[in-house]
Amino acid sequence: MHKYKPAKRAAASIYILLTVVLVVVTGAIFLLIPLIGEYDIYIVAAYWILHAFFACVMIPMYFRHSMIGISHDEIVRHRGMLTLTSEFMPMESVKSVTTVITPLSRYTGLNFIIINALGSKIMLAFMKKDDCLEATEYINDIIRSRKA
Repeated sequence: MHKYKPAKRAAASIYILLTVVLVVVTGAIFLLIPLIGEYDIYIVAAYWILHAFFACVMIPMYFRHSMIGISHDEIVRHRGMLTLTSEFMPMESVKSVTTVITPLSRYTGLNFIIINALGSKIMLAFMKKDDCLEATEYINDIIRSRKA
């Protein structure tokens, strides 16, 4: 069984994206001071606390619990933040594979594999580019061998 963990660079990319959103929303709140009134600082503080919770607790928890396993018989994805979930798909039901490689993916780790089956779909997210291409090739080889 091939086992893959999410790319640590994807976590860093998410942190950067969250920080940009934090700065933009904070600026928007302070620009809207006349509309919000005296409670603007409380809204900003609540938003910063929510951001800190996601950055310090939820994102590391997601990346710690995520794992993808691909074998000749099955595809298994474990993930979770507050609750842990496992998804299972038998390899014989896989019909097609779509690979999404984003620009600068070597630096961001934002690569995805979408596995389609009849009536279901699994998205394997935040993979390293080399792992993503390797897993796609492995699954495509299994699909091709069925047709022969």
